Amino acid sequence: MDINLRMEANAIIERMTEFDGEHFDHGDAERLIAIIPMDRKPPRFTTIFSRESKSDSTEGYAAGVGNVSIPGGEEGERADTVLVGGHKVWKVGGYEVEHVKGKLTIRKMWARDALGTADQEAILDYTSSPIKLRVMRMKTISILNLEIGYATWPIWKTAR
Repeated sequence: MDINLRMEANAIIERMTEFDGEHFDHGDAERLIAIIPMDRKPPRFTTIFSRESKSDSTEGYAAGVGNVSIPGGEEGERADTVLVGGHKVWKVGGYEVEHVKGKLTIRKMWARDALGTADQEAILDYTSSPIKLRVMRMKTISILNLEIGYATWPIWKTAR
């Protein structure tokens, strides 16, 4: 995919994902579907999990300052993603785009870095008419000390 197609795809994604109503241009959707190459082998499943860990303290020498120490011990949360199977991800502007038959998954590049990525990932579903743009909504269920997160994909916009 050359740079001109990537720039065109980025402009189309920006227009389609603006918070400007319930519809997007049907021609934009068709053009985006046409220019993003389709992957024939989607991943078997994707899972995102988080873990808590304490950071280590760091000591060293800073030029012009001398010996420095950065205390650790703070709790921090990190989100990790596990992909099983293979797929092709296209980098388009500030987005990662995956194209498998019937859908384009569009996510902001930094969406995988944190939990709670609502409104940072969308699916362009073209399996039926009209073409639909679904947006990811994160939900959680807490059972005792276990918190399970899952995503729903309600329809956000339709093509016209």
